[in-house]
Amino acid sequence: MKICILTDKNRYIGFSRFNFDEWSKVLYSKIFFEFELSESDFDEINSHDCILCRSSLHLSTVKKIKIPIVFLDERAHTNYFHIERDKQLKKYKNQLFYLTDINYVFNPQVGKFNFLISDLPKNLNYKKSIDVLMVASSKKYSNHNVLFNLYGKKNKNNFHNLWKIYQDSFLMRKFEKKKFENFGFFLDSVKYYRRLEILKELNKIGNKYKIKIVGDWNKKKYKNLNFQNIYKEGIINEFKKAKIAIILTPNHKSILNERFHAAIKYGCIPICEPYPQYEFLPNEFIFDYKKKTISGCISAILDQYGSNKVKIDLLKPKILEKFGKENFLNDLKNLIHKKSITSIHE
Repeated sequence: MKICILTDKNRYIGFSRFNFDEWSKVLYSKIFFEFELSESDFDEINSHDCILCRSSLHLSTVKKIKIPIVFLDERAHTNYFHIERDKQLKKYKNQLFYLTDINYVFNPQVGKFNFLISDLPKNLNYKKSIDVLMVASSKKYSNHNVLFNLYGKKNKNNFHNLWKIYQDSFLMRKFEKKKFENFGFFLDSVKYYRRLEILKELNKIGNKYKIKIVGDWNKKKYKNLNFQNIYKEGIINEFKKAKIAIILTPNHKSILNERFHAAIKYGCIPICEPYPQYEFLPNEFIFDYKKKTISGCISAILDQYGSNKVKIDLLKPKILEKFGKENFLNDLKNLIHKKSITSIHE
């Protein structure tokens, strides 16, 4: 299957650039930048079987594309921004497809996908100067109203489908101005209170370990932690320095978080919340926000760091098998062939 990748050059930074580069490598795909396309570029794009994108495309671009356009969208059709994108491109809906998390598969042109992972080298020799790394911004989540703060706190340790909880809540949906905007507020609140709990736990062990937080948090509250404001280009390098990386997952049950990919690629031990896509990890690498605290998880791993590091190396072939090229392409082919695309641009 011949695939190319299209993005806005302004989005080709940080984790997004990491993802695009990894996908390009494993799929042997060329990356095109939307606002730098010539007519010959469009001819080359249209010689492929499909094109992969992460965000919206301008209508003027879509008009010139004759092949299926597949959006890799973790929250397909549950974000008002995505709703507006779909309205603008409504005329071309026959060629628009979405690969998303299994929680958000709603119609025939939306399919689930496992995150695409490239090669995972063993026996890495990165110098590990950080014991624990967390990459997470606050995004002022606490500014939402009392209702969302209440639901966020209540569901902090809920690892089931938050989308379904939102759909079943009359109160959360009642005052929605833009379709699905309130779901974003609910999700943000859950993430905010989970991150507060993590910071509290990390601060307890901050005198014992070197802990680095990349994010815009209030440093005065957590005096035992080392904070650094988020920066885009150098963020991946922090994973090369860390022994453990904290992996946060908003509401996904099939997609791996991009932090997980960066962690195992650069020799970190990932510690994750108890979502099903991480069930292949040893139990000691899983934490929650109730009984199995992250501080206890970290201490146990670092006490036996050498043997725990070996466990991750032994898991790499299994991770590649489950989240590698073959399964990704199967998901992609199944999605596109669900519906005939002969009507494109009639």
